[in-house]
Amino acid sequence: MRPSPLVSVIIPTYYRRDVVDAVESAVSQTYENVEVIVVDDSGEGYAAQWINSREDLLYVQLRTNQGANSARRVGFERSSGDFVHFLDDDDRLKPGKIEKSVETMRGRDDLAVVYSGVEFDEESQYPDPDCRGEVLRDALEFEMWPCMTSTMLIRRTAIEQSEVFLKLPGGDDLQMMIELAIFGEFEFVDEILVEKGRSPDARGASKGAIEGRLEIIRKYSELYKEHPNEVQQKALSETEFTKAKYYLENRIWSLAAVTSMIRHCQANPDPGILCPVKILASVFGRPGWKLSNRVRDQILT
Repeated sequence: MRPSPLVSVIIPTYYRRDVVDAVESAVSQTYENVEVIVVDDSGEGYAAQWINSREDLLYVQLRTNQGANSARRVGFERSSGDFVHFLDDDDRLKPGKIEKSVETMRGRDDLAVVYSGVEFDEESQYPDPDCRGEVLRDALEFEMWPCMTSTMLIRRTAIEQSEVFLKLPGGDDLQMMIELAIFGEFEFVDEILVEKGRSPDARGASKGAIEGRLEIIRKYSELYKEHPNEVQQKALSETEFTKAKYYLENRIWSLAAVTSMIRHCQANPDPGILCPVKILASVFGRPGWKLSNRVRDQILT
């Protein structure tokens, strides 16, 4: 019987009590050959009070706050796994996440990543059946959801040969997926194997997420030129939509939200019938946006 490859679960944390739940989900996997590494990025050992005494993980305390990707890099350098799973400190793995991901990875040297579906806001979100194999175009378009940091099992050599630890104000997972998609193919387990937390300070909902997306588009400008123009247009459209949502969620009314929503629809090569509704909802500010989301949810259910 072949030995089970070691999987390193790396959890960067920054002033979050929920890290205890993330750790428990990692050490309670049905897959036995797992090492768990927690990298405390608070700069003052905040997480030590919760987990420093545990013997089932490695606790690494950074002297200064360095950011999520720097913490991931430190954890990676301390890890030994054939496969690596980065887990955000407010997310949780289902018990069979590692086992099912490793089984999918077996015998597939072409694979860089195996990801899964996610439960978010009590809604189950499954992978797109077409988002597998060579996914570089999807990654450049920022259209890989629910592939994200916490759902990916990554081949170690893919990380070693890629530039995945850039320091960005946001969009870390988007840049990581582009790098990994350059290296190899993606596959998924068509199950909900991750529970994503919702935190008010999440970087994905921050202004940094907008700036990070713009930096990614600039960094990979030559790569975008190798693809049809609509690929970069979709990335820009997604960035404008992220910007519009940021203003709608943080202000009662914002002209910037309306402007960004219009730009989102203009940039999208395939805007769809919902674009006029999105623009109209943004005109009515946060109340209009919330109402349109409730109507959408009722239609979908």
